Amino acid sequence: MNLTDYRASALRFEWSEIRSVVDVRLQHGIIGLASELGELLEVSFAPEFDQDRFLDEAGDQLWYMNLIADALGDNLDTHIVIPRERPVMEEVLAEYALHVSRLSDVLKKALFYRDRAVCPTKVRLHLGGALSCLNTQVVSVGSSLQGVADQNIIKLEARHGAKAGA
Repeated sequence: MNLTDYRASALRFEWSEIRSVVDVRLQHGIIGLASELGELLEVSFAPEFDQDRFLDEAGDQLWYMNLIADALGDNLDTHIVIPRERPVMEEVLAEYALHVSRLSDVLKKALFYRDRAVCPTKVRLHLGGALSCLNTQVVSVGSSLQGVADQNIIKLEARHGAKAGA
């Protein structure tokens, strides 16, 4: 499954009531991505690395990134960057956390600071950076974003049924 196909498949699992409100969807995506980051880091720094659990958590990250991109009217394919060769994983994870933190900061400022709107340019910049880092991590363990996307849809269908949110 390519990321364009993943977009449509993954969005079946978002609550339909939220779909018509872009700002709420963007909030859902950014807050979800930030909250799931802890789970990805926990797996990444566990005493014994569990690749299957890591890829499962990467799928959750990808789902929220897909939601953010869709809320902006984008497709994840527009944000993809080729993974780095021979990355230092601790550095990639730190950069990833920084991008997610910056996304949260954009949202916080739009929600709580007077006369601040979400800056789509900043969201796209940090979404692209986060997606690039996730791609690098996934490739480093011998998988791909397409493989993660496929497994994520299988998990979501098993958990919620094939027509969830439709």
